[in-house]
Amino acid sequence: MKNNFIKRNLTKGLLFSLAIASSGISFTSCNGDDTNHMAYGQFEATEVVVSAQTSGILNTLNVDEGMEIKAGQIIGLVDTIQLHLEKVALIKQGASLLTTRPEITKQIASLQSQIINAKKNLVRIQNLLQVQAATQQQLDDAQTGVEVLENKLSALRSSLNITTTHVNAENSIIDIRVAKVQDLIDKSCLASPISGVVLAQYQEQGEWTAPGKPLFKLADMKHLYLRAYLTTAQLKDVKLNDEVTIQADYGNDDFVDYKGRIEWISSKNGFTPKNIQTADSQASLVYAVKIAIENDGRVKLGMSGIVKF
Repeated sequence: MKNNFIKRNLTKGLLFSLAIASSGISFTSCNGDDTNHMAYGQFEATEVVVSAQTSGILNTLNVDEGMEIKAGQIIGLVDTIQLHLEKVALIKQGASLLTTRPEITKQIASLQSQIINAKKNLVRIQNLLQVQAATQQQLDDAQTGVEVLENKLSALRSSLNITTTHVNAENSIIDIRVAKVQDLIDKSCLASPISGVVLAQYQEQGEWTAPGKPLFKLADMKHLYLRAYLTTAQLKDVKLNDEVTIQADYGNDDFVDYKGRIEWISSKNGFTPKNIQTADSQASLVYAVKIAIENDGRVKLGMSGIVKF
């Protein structure tokens, strides 16, 4: 009986010792990770929704989900026939308007010729008056004739200048309207604003589109960032432009390290998103940070990541 009691106690002691040893190993491993210098988050990208800027039928739209597009690449065209016809009509209207602009030099030439003759006559009468071959009345009439013609010339110049200014202003308005139509024609040619991968397509070739209507969405998959969340205690260890190590989580304890740089730290705290962990399970109010990385093509949107700082 006594021997059985001793055996049972020896067995319990051995099991307890093994449990303590196992617990010690696990505790050391956790301390070695230094979780206070880690944060968790998900990978995101700069996403752009490309919308139409003109109305019309989508003559072409060469995009597919997953397709890589370069910045400035032409990927579609909205029908421009109506815009082209409007531009041609405006150009012809401007050309017609210019024909009404007066030719000032030609229209004042006759008066200028009359003034020259009137001045010659005035000089002749002045010479005759000196030898008493003309009267003062004739001289006064000659001077008045010159003044009348000069006043007519001044009035005509003013009238022609006003007409010219008006025609030029009207033509400038037409030029602006032509430029506006040309801008719409240029914007009918759809180009990608950034280099990226098409995430979603909202319209198909042949459909009607309108200004502001989304066509497709793409994301810059080369320059990703990890949106992570730090506790107040962790903030003292980070600042903008710090270089940190990012571990992308591929599952099954498979991690790949990337170099990252802190681009943004939130100026106010908020509640931890439900799908995000923190090193401190008691932390509810955290500060968001964005850490930029250069993607080698393996990191995908929504993947989990760990930042070590």
